[in-house]
Amino acid sequence: MGTHRADVAVSFGVPAPATQTEAPRTTPHVVSIHVSNSTSYAVAERSETPDVVGLELVAAHRLARLHRLRLSVSVWETKIGPWGMVLSQQPGGGRQQPGECIHVVVATRPHLVIPDVSGLEAGRAMRALRRFGLLPIRVEGRASRTVPPGHVITTRPRAGTLVADGERVTVTISRVGSSRGVAE
Repeated sequence: MGTHRADVAVSFGVPAPATQTEAPRTTPHVVSIHVSNSTSYAVAERSETPDVVGLELVAAHRLARLHRLRLSVSVWETKIGPWGMVLSQQPGGGRQQPGECIHVVVATRPHLVIPDVSGLEAGRAMRALRRFGLLPIRVEGRASRTVPPGHVITTRPRAGTLVADGERVTVTISRVGSSRGVAE
């Protein structure tokens, strides 16, 4: 069975007939009816703008797609959260054309650049990383010809990398004795 298009009468918000006790109603603006396998689908030209404030970004994106809308995302860095949640949206209500955009602001952790602590004494480097808002994990690693024992050889992620506040950073320390990892 094939797909058929049917012409329909399109109303542009003209009041539908109402009884004398009812308030006038408006009918939705319908573009076309698509008929396939005896099933009818009505496609609204405009859709209601969903309220996505308070939703996680992934859920807001799904809801916008259900309404055939796009999301434009801006971030607001905050140390207190709720990270990943939509804080505000524009427009806040009304109707939009399919494909139009909802602009949202999402809370995110502050981002920072990992400082270069290579060559520093291990304890000093760990304190510096904590002051930057990072979570350093100490790993007593390998021997080095250029870095004295007990000093930082490298970090992972590397210095200069943009990361979120509170990110774990593995700090490789030149070997003094044991080579096991210790969390600090």
